[in-house]
Amino acid sequence: MIRRSDCFGRVGGEEFVLVLPRTPIGQAVLLVERMLAAVRTVRPFTDRPDVAYTFSAGLAEGRPDDSAASLYARADKALYSAKMGGRNRIYCDGSEPDRPAIAQ
Repeated sequence: MIRRSDCFGRVGGEEFVLVLPRTPIGQAVLLVERMLAAVRTVRPFTDRPDVAYTFSAGLAEGRPDDSAASLYARADKALYSAKMGGRNRIYCDGSEPDRPAIAQ
Protein backbone atom coordinates (compact mmCIF):
# COMPACT_ATOMS: atom_id res chain seq x y z
CA MET A 1 0.00 0.00 0.00
CA ILE A 2 3.02 2.29 0.07
CA ARG A 3 4.81 3.88 -2.86
CA ARG A 4 8.29 3.11 -4.12
CA SER A 5 9.52 6.49 -2.79
CA ASP A 6 8.25 5.82 0.76
CA CYS A 7 10.35 4.32 3.51
CA PHE A 8 8.92 1.95 6.12
CA GLY A 9 10.67 0.31 9.04
CA ARG A 10 10.50 -0.82 12.65
CA VAL A 11 11.79 1.60 15.28
CA GLY A 12 11.26 -0.64 18.27
CA GLY A 13 8.90 -3.18 19.74
CA GLU A 14 5.54 -2.68 18.09
CA GLU A 15 6.31 0.75 16.62
CA PHE A 16 7.06 1.49 13.00
CA VAL A 17 7.86 4.62 11.00
CA LEU A 18 6.56 5.42 7.54
CA VAL A 19 8.28 8.32 5.79
CA LEU A 20 6.28 9.81 2.93
CA PRO A 21 8.60 12.25 1.08
CA ARG A 22 7.02 15.25 -0.65
CA THR A 23 3.55 14.24 0.54
CA PRO A 24 1.13 16.86 1.90
CA ILE A 25 -0.50 15.89 5.20
CA GLY A 26 -3.90 15.49 3.54
CA GLN A 27 -2.56 12.85 1.16
CA ALA A 28 -0.70 11.16 4.02
CA VAL A 29 -3.93 10.95 6.02
CA LEU A 30 -5.71 9.31 3.07
CA LEU A 31 -2.93 6.78 2.58
CA VAL A 32 -2.80 5.83 6.27
CA GLU A 33 -6.60 5.77 6.46
CA ARG A 34 -6.62 3.15 3.66
CA MET A 35 -4.05 1.12 5.59
CA LEU A 36 -6.14 1.32 8.76
CA ALA A 37 -9.27 0.24 6.90
CA ALA A 38 -7.44 -2.77 5.44
CA VAL A 39 -6.05 -3.81 8.83
CA ARG A 40 -9.49 -3.59 10.43
CA THR A 41 -10.84 -6.24 8.02
CA VAL A 42 -8.15 -8.86 8.74
CA ARG A 43 -9.13 -11.78 10.95
CA PRO A 44 -6.03 -13.86 11.79
CA PHE A 45 -7.96 -16.93 12.97
CA THR A 46 -10.85 -18.30 10.94
CA ASP A 47 -12.30 -20.04 13.99
CA ARG A 48 -12.13 -16.82 16.09
CA PRO A 49 -13.82 -14.00 14.13
CA ASP A 50 -13.81 -11.88 17.31
CA VAL A 51 -9.99 -11.61 17.16
CA ALA A 52 -8.85 -8.70 15.02
CA TYR A 53 -5.85 -6.48 14.45
CA THR A 54 -5.77 -2.78 15.24
CA PHE A 55 -3.29 0.00 14.78
CA SER A 56 -2.90 3.57 15.83
CA ALA A 57 -0.96 6.18 13.88
CA GLY A 58 0.48 9.60 14.58
CA LEU A 59 1.17 11.84 11.60
CA ALA A 60 3.30 14.96 11.38
CA GLU A 61 4.14 17.06 8.35
CA GLY A 62 7.73 18.20 7.89
CA ARG A 63 8.46 21.87 8.47
CA PRO A 64 11.36 23.87 7.04
CA ASP A 65 12.97 24.20 10.48
CA ASP A 66 12.50 20.53 11.45
CA SER A 67 15.29 18.18 12.31
CA ALA A 68 14.69 14.46 12.05
CA ALA A 69 14.37 14.40 15.85
CA SER A 70 11.79 17.21 16.04
CA LEU A 71 9.67 15.70 13.26
CA TYR A 72 9.80 12.28 14.93
CA ALA A 73 8.90 13.83 18.31
CA ARG A 74 5.78 15.49 16.88
CA ALA A 75 4.69 12.27 15.15
CA ASP A 76 5.34 10.32 18.35
CA LYS A 77 3.25 12.78 20.35
CA ALA A 78 0.40 12.40 17.84
CA LEU A 79 0.72 8.60 18.13
CA TYR A 80 0.48 8.85 21.91
CA SER A 81 -2.69 10.95 21.51
CA ALA A 82 -4.17 8.31 19.18
CA LYS A 83 -3.45 5.59 21.72
CA MET A 84 -4.86 7.61 24.59
CA GLY A 85 -7.89 8.53 22.47
CA GLY A 86 -9.01 4.93 22.28
CA ARG A 87 -6.51 3.28 19.93
CA ASN A 88 -7.22 2.01 16.42
CA ARG A 89 -7.26 5.56 15.06
CA ILE A 90 -5.13 8.25 13.45
CA TYR A 91 -4.11 11.58 14.94
CA CYS A 92 -2.33 14.36 13.11
CA ASP A 93 0.16 16.66 14.76
CA GLY A 94 -1.91 19.57 16.05
CA SER A 95 -5.19 17.64 16.41
CA GLU A 96 -6.98 18.25 19.65
CA PRO A 97 -6.67 15.15 21.87
CA ASP A 98 -10.45 14.74 21.92
CA ARG A 99 -10.86 15.46 18.19
CA PRO A 100 -8.92 12.90 16.13
CA ALA A 101 -8.22 13.62 12.49
CA ILE A 102 -9.77 10.25 11.73
CA ALA A 103 -11.61 8.10 14.22
CA GLN A 104 -12.90 4.55 13.95
